[in-house]
Amino acid sequence: MKKLIVLLVASAFLFQNCYSYKSIEMKNTPLVIDKVYKIKYENKFYKGIFISQNDSIIRMIFNKKELTLSKTEIEIIKKRNFSVLKTIGLPLMIIAIIVGVFTLTYNGPQFGNDLNYPN
Repeated sequence: MKKLIVLLVASAFLFQNCYSYKSIEMKNTPLVIDKVYKIKYENKFYKGIFISQNDSIIRMIFNKKELTLSKTEIEIIKKRNFSVLKTIGLPLMIIAIIVGVFTLTYNGPQFGNDLNYPN
């Protein structure tokens, strides 16, 4: 059971990435061309690269397809930020998990049952 818990925790850390997303206001923050943004549009999140915008629409690339989105229908927009904590913390957590798994599973040196050896 301990091995299963350690394995589940390890897989949770391994599937994280080094980026986090922070909500921004479109009116106050200019969007940068060729940067990645996460947008909630019609109750679905889309992650894509910003191409251009005008007064009423935003053009982005999602899954190799160019989409034109109305600014009034965008609910949330999040900017991708590089996370130093995740970048440094993730390898340290992986090392700690490997050491933990080794500690939990190692039974110590195995000696033979022959008490007359070596004579």
